[in-house]
Amino acid sequence: MDKMKKKRIFFASIVVLFLGLFLFRGSINQGAINIHAEAPYTVEIFAEGEFSCEQDPCEIKHKSGIVDLLIHKEGYRSFFAEVDVKIWRIAYIAPKLLPLPKLLSASELPKGSPQFKYRLVTDTINGMQKLIRADDENEIAIIYFPKALKSYKILPSENFVLIINNKESYKIDVRAKTRKKITVDLPKIKNAKWSLDGNYLIFNESEDGVVQILDMENSSIKKLDILSNIDQVAWIFDEKLIFVTNQDMRREEVTNGHADAISLVKSEIDKYTFGTYHPNDDVYTKIESFTEIDEIPTELTPTHNGNELYFKSGEKVLKIFLEKF
Repeated sequence: MDKMKKKRIFFASIVVLFLGLFLFRGSINQGAINIHAEAPYTVEIFAEGEFSCEQDPCEIKHKSGIVDLLIHKEGYRSFFAEVDVKIWRIAYIAPKLLPLPKLLSASELPKGSPQFKYRLVTDTINGMQKLIRADDENEIAIIYFPKALKSYKILPSENFVLIINNKESYKIDVRAKTRKKITVDLPKIKNAKWSLDGNYLIFNESEDGVVQILDMENSSIKKLDILSNIDQVAWIFDEKLIFVTNQDMRREEVTNGHADAISLVKSEIDKYTFGTYHPNDDVYTKIESFTEIDEIPTELTPTHNGNELYFKSGEKVLKIFLEKF
């Protein structure tokens, strides 16, 4: 065998060896995602494309690493998941696909949270000003103020009170009987609602205007994109704010783990959109839009578990399911 032929065989062997190593490397860097959900549905893997799943479970081969995917099913909300695929292993996920909300008639609004009122009075023993419940005949002090507040406004809830006294503001925890000074200048607040855990307060400066949110922990104010009044927003469990608006909207990509993120546009449309604002993530998400609602919804009243939302549209009482029971 001459030298040229030997060289050709040698180089061919090297090429085959590297090709084999490349293919072997690709085969060993392989895992799978096993999805258990009611078929059919499609799985969108970001920057890679869509996969159709016609049976349950659905298994998709994929190289190892963190995989971001969206599951789409007609009539259901999209589901976002971040999956850690490991070599030669199967990552199992069982997403809870929630049906899109439906609009239903209701007989009446459920009872909302009771209204609590407070007042400031002078303690006859020590002469200091104290905060008490308005209906407390014994005038038991919740908190004391050594220096009397003269020009103040009280924004109450069951467990929290905000007292605005000119440029001084105080958050009162009624249960713990503690006081915290809010170190931000507050505007003249017309209407307000507390979040359930007392971390946030939403408010309008006028009857119709931009919804603003006061972050109690950081003493900061942010103007939201929601053009509604306080009667068209409501807090539900786990720090979420439900709102309704006739603003136009644009669908966004996945934002901070929210698959149904939207941005609100100032232009008005002929339908009402229900959405959710997530203050911890500063993200707006869509619940659903309805063209069959005649008048702007008011008196938004969620149930205690957050699964249903009641409201009035003119003289009608309606409700939508936010979650599947």
